Amino acid sequence: MLMQNQDAGEDVRISILIPDGEDFVMEYSAGHTPEGHAGFRMRISESFSRHAYEQGTIVTSPDVRRDRRFTPHPLAKRDYSSIVCVPLRSGGTTAGVFNVLFTAENAFDVADYTYIVLLAAIANVAR
Repeated sequence: MLMQNQDAGEDVRISILIPDGEDFVMEYSAGHTPEGHAGFRMRISESFSRHAYEQGTIVTSPDVRRDRRFTPHPLAKRDYSSIVCVPLRSGGTTAGVFNVLFTAENAFDVADYTYIVLLAAIANVAR
């Protein structure tokens, strides 16, 4: 839905992050470069996704650049502004995080948010 209505130069990226020791690694992705996917590793404690992972609740930010909870990935090649992080559950615990990132700020309306949560639920069942 976002890609059909985005302005030129904007992009959407999706990822599923799972814990590997004290780090998140990217289990699945769309919109990320193959190198970014394969090389992604970030301390859980330094990631924005940790809030969804640790709290077990959906966490959003309309503009991460102005959000004190956000620390950019040191190796990131492309910036983004909006994020939705949905915890993925398995056996009663949080097993990972489904993320949708968008380059523009305030990118997600109610329809987008609902769509993202439904996609996360499908991804959770599929994994």
